[in-house]
Amino acid sequence: MKTYRIPKISEPPALDGTPSGHLWETTSGVLLVDCVSGEKPKLATQVRLLWDDDYLYVGYEVEDNRIIANFTKRDEPLWQEDVVELFLSPSGSEHYYYEFNFSPREVILDLIVLNDGGHAGEGRGELVSFADRDVKGLRVSTHIHENQNWSATVAIPFRELHFAGNQPPAPGDEWRANLCRIEYGEAEEEYSTWSPTGLVDFHTSEKFGVMVFDGFR
Repeated sequence: MKTYRIPKISEPPALDGTPSGHLWETTSGVLLVDCVSGEKPKLATQVRLLWDDDYLYVGYEVEDNRIIANFTKRDEPLWQEDVVELFLSPSGSEHYYYEFNFSPREVILDLIVLNDGGHAGEGRGELVSFADRDVKGLRVSTHIHENQNWSATVAIPFRELHFAGNQPPAPGDEWRANLCRIEYGEAEEEYSTWSPTGLVDFHTSEKFGVMVFDGFR
């Protein structure tokens, strides 16, 4: 099972759409892979995570060649265009978790998902998503570069996340999670994840990895 150790920081990192600077460099980050094969995708995505007593911070660096992002309203179906995603289960459950989508245009989709299990592609069962409760204080900034690469910085407030044993997390706490990207490229779609699912289905929650909240480094 994939494991990512998230360092704790004593001050907020820069949240200007570009995850750079000494705080973001506290962690090396991870490169996403093809969600089915686990191989290197054509277009790279690197993700870094940090935390303090108030927020979980996520920084995405996205290689792209043609950005497709036309949605403008919160909770529109962002997965139908270019998007980066975070699946987060504070309790460790495979059956209820948060899903966050972030578009290159700073649009947010945030859901609470009920997943009754089963086997993806073979009669998984029912997925129920609740979009009518927005995570208050959720912040995202993006930056689109001249070469069509783009990046995003995100701050997710712990006070809005339920189901965790500790609020905020304590050093050593473990949450289940996955980091994902959908790319509608010039040739074909790409589906990338941190922890490969074996299927083009990010809701294969039994394949989520583990995020460990470390102390200060």
